[in-house]
Amino acid sequence: MIRRSIREHDKITGNNDFLGLIPLVVGNVDLIFTKGDLMKVNHTITKYKVLMFPITVI
Repeated sequence: MIRRSIREHDKITGNNDFLGLIPLVVGNVDLIFTKGDLMKVNHTITKYKVLMFPITVI
């Protein structure tokens, strides 16, 4: 879905700056674009992050 969104953005706006990201978007990937404080964004993301698999520590 993200790859399609990047292609659609290029088609609609003519801005092809993000097309280079398409080969790098593999698997379960999220992109976050911000002009805000990165530490605040990181804190917010980690607050809602859910582990996909339980971690076992031996």
